[in-house]
Amino acid sequence: MKSKHRLAAIMFTDIVGYTTMMQNSEEKAVQAVNHHEKVLEQKTAKCSGKIINNYGDGSLIVFQSAIEALSCAMEIQEIFRQEPRLPLRIGIHIGEVLFQEGNLFGDGVNIASRIESLGKPGTILFSRHVFEKIRNHKEFQSVSLGAFEFKNVKEPLEVFALANEGFPVPKREEITGKLKVPVKNSREISKPRNVKNWPLLLKGLGLIILLASIYYYFFNNSTSEQQHSTSIETYQSVTIFPFKYIGSDQDKSWLADAMTEEVRRNVAQIPKIRVTPGISSAAVYQQKDLDLQEMSEKLNVRYVVEGSLQVNNEEAQLNFSLTDVKASDIMLTETINFRLSDLFSTQNETADLIAVKIRPLFVHPPGKSYDGKSVNPAAFEKYIEGKYSENLVNREYHYLESIEIDSNFSLGYAGLAELYLNMAHQAYPGHEVFPKSIGYAEKSIALDSNSYIGLTALADCNYHYSYNWDISEKYFNKVISIDPSYAQTYLYFSGMLSAMNRHDEALYILKKAEVIDPFHLYPLEWKIRSYYWARDLEQAKKSFLELSRRNPQSYNTKWLHYSFLFPDSNTVEILQNIVAENPNNFYTKVGLAIAYSYNNQHALAEEIYNQLIPVLEPTTPSYLAKIDVHLGRFENAFKMLDLASELKDASLIWINADASFDPIREDPRFIVLIEKMNLKNYPPY
Repeated sequence: MKSKHRLAAIMFTDIVGYTTMMQNSEEKAVQAVNHHEKVLEQKTAKCSGKIINNYGDGSLIVFQSAIEALSCAMEIQEIFRQEPRLPLRIGIHIGEVLFQEGNLFGDGVNIASRIESLGKPGTILFSRHVFEKIRNHKEFQSVSLGAFEFKNVKEPLEVFALANEGFPVPKREEITGKLKVPVKNSREISKPRNVKNWPLLLKGLGLIILLASIYYYFFNNSTSEQQHSTSIETYQSVTIFPFKYIGSDQDKSWLADAMTEEVRRNVAQIPKIRVTPGISSAAVYQQKDLDLQEMSEKLNVRYVVEGSLQVNNEEAQLNFSLTDVKASDIMLTETINFRLSDLFSTQNETADLIAVKIRPLFVHPPGKSYDGKSVNPAAFEKYIEGKYSENLVNREYHYLESIEIDSNFSLGYAGLAELYLNMAHQAYPGHEVFPKSIGYAEKSIALDSNSYIGLTALADCNYHYSYNWDISEKYFNKVISIDPSYAQTYLYFSGMLSAMNRHDEALYILKKAEVIDPFHLYPLEWKIRSYYWARDLEQAKKSFLELSRRNPQSYNTKWLHYSFLFPDSNTVEILQNIVAENPNNFYTKVGLAIAYSYNNQHALAEEIYNQLIPVLEPTTPSYLAKIDVHLGRFENAFKMLDLASELKDASLIWINADASFDPIREDPRFIVLIEKMNLKNYPPY
């Protein structure tokens, strides 16, 4: 792949409050995004810039000079100050970047993103590197905000704000963003103060204390709620640790997980409250020998919820506490006794109690879900039973029960859409399960336009089944705007981008999934594939070794990729042992067959291949086509690819990126297949 290093001015834009905008009015949010993209296209072209990526609510742009970047930023913000107004923040930095196949890499990109995160609506912030380039240009007025310590940046960086008339300059003490520590808890790096000014400073300090005391004495009672609601703008993050199960009937232990997840889901839907990390990662931290203060610092959260669920037959008791770790204050301890049939109302009540303590002005209508819609408790109970059933048949049965109880129960349809989508990804025939997923997803969305589960299913089906790539991307962006904490969305979105050979974006999306749930293994497994498809074998190997370290006993598709990443004789022996331990795993056998082919043991590869033929129907023909290509059996490979196309094999789309298919990539039949999937405009190199 062609690559080029050069110095560039890097600009990030971000629509402030886009998630809330989408929640309040989806139509207006879409209009805002379109307006944002149109203005950026016009102004970037005028200033000789290049848009590298549009992220829906933001963009990455590069320019040849700081003058061009800052001039463009000013023109953009001046337009967005007019109707229709758009709350945009912009960050600019100069640094060396790597251009590779239309993508952009380098520390400068990371720094520009972090500078942008400090901004407020209407601001243009930039680094000292930019300031040095524009300091002698009178058309640009600027002011230093001081130095900041950014996450994943070694040295503190000085940040400047454009101070021309009409451009807001944020106060340092109000700045938040991607910082190692909040500004209010850090010391500004500045010149030593003149000792001669100390008496004046002390007098001023005394006056401030006096005024503050008077204000507190006369106004505290009437404004305490307002003060609290203001402070949560900065401290709005909460971790909900898995509730511990207490009970003799271990068959009901899943109820504690269900209660945790549903409370978490409801709290996450409340504006201005961020729930992090995901359930699995929270559980990992919970098991570590850390006190709440240490966990709070590692997770970068202020509030922590802990609790237990005790179950005795049909009676249950939930005990939980909410702690403000920063203030060392247990804000709430609560005990709720309920019957299991009242699970829905109880998790709603729990979320309410947590929310009201964090956001005193929040009001949740009783009897409603957190999107404001009425929910049938009996239907919800069946939905929960289905969601936590390990058996696919039982899961389907309970979901169907939920919509039979209430035909307008959106979550039930969403559950079915997700179920059939997962079956497609587990190698069930796509031509059977994808249409089911689409039908139930559309029904769920018709009942609830913000059904993020239904929208995710529809987004995935649009690229796997219908090959509507643009529509799929719009759905993914919509889901992220509705619920940015739903990690599954990022995994499927990343897969779509990889199939389109937009590998830098795919890996960027996967990083978001890792942030949401850093201890979950799925993002790491997807990274192996993503790096492999991007033909970055070194990074793929690193991800493979990390996954093996964290879960050495896993029997997933990682072993299929092992044969590509380590094609030597040792691989054959390792995979032989793994297949012997788990002889029914389809992917490990495919990996072994390919390892045999790499080592010219074609007879053994064909033997494995023939073992897989009888179980082809519920699996995936595209993987057998992969073996055929490695064995040089191209005609048979096309038979398998045709069958994969007919069955709507979920893995077929990735042949567009997979290097295994390079030997037949120029064959007219392969080109026709790529065109059929609408991937002609996304070649791998």
